[in-house]
Amino acid sequence: MELVGGLYTGSVAILSDSLHDLGDSCSLGVAWYLERLSKKGRDRYFSYGYKRFSLLGSLLISVILLVGSVFVIKESIERIITPSTPRAEGMFLLAIFGLIINGYAAWRMSGGHSLNERAMRLHLMEDVLGWIAVLIVSVVMYFVDLPILDPLLSLGITAWILYNVYFNLRDNFRILLQGVPEEVDQEGFVHAIEHLDGVLSVHDVHIWTLNGEQHIASLHLVFDAQQYPTPEAWAGLKQEVREIALGYELQHITIELDPRGCSCGMENC
Repeated sequence: MELVGGLYTGSVAILSDSLHDLGDSCSLGVAWYLERLSKKGRDRYFSYGYKRFSLLGSLLISVILLVGSVFVIKESIERIITPSTPRAEGMFLLAIFGLIINGYAAWRMSGGHSLNERAMRLHLMEDVLGWIAVLIVSVVMYFVDLPILDPLLSLGITAWILYNVYFNLRDNFRILLQGVPEEVDQEGFVHAIEHLDGVLSVHDVHIWTLNGEQHIASLHLVFDAQQYPTPEAWAGLKQEVREIALGYELQHITIELDPRGCSCGMENC
């Protein structure tokens, strides 16, 4: 409806906002499907389960928004060079409708606390702000003939979309390239383990995130076998390391214990 309204009024601002809403609608649909898929546990094909499938949907939507934004920028520049006056009355009515729908949806999402719910609420608030801008421009253009306001608003909305697309892509590629999560202090984590009694060194440390929420670590720990002589003592040492890991938001950790003097060959990995 918003796309048709943008074509009817001749407003590239509404067209650009419809692009944003299209991306949101597609992302919700894809997220719903991938959310169901991500609940599947691990199997012989995916040993970590299906949680990373959500990244595929995010990448797809980001590419769609990126391509659509290029189109809107092209149309906006052409409107700046060759101005045409959109229908202010139609823009005003669509803005009122958009504010009601998106405002209600944002209000319904206000009670959510999960990362996904907060992200959706942010998208809806972006839509509300965009419609407020369209409403203001439509009122101004009803009294003053300033057709350049419409493409300028369109460029502003598109810039906001590209800004968010950049950070979405950055976060996605960081996860896919197995970068250390920004919220995890790797050096602090290693130092905390090395300060445990009987721990001589820590090496072959790897920290990454499965889907941006579940963080994983693996490490080799060299310990004093005289201080930890029994399997029960080893289990206690591992438990101490796990408790430290939880303090650094690492939910899944694999620990390999190396007694002093036993080289694992992984010191420089």
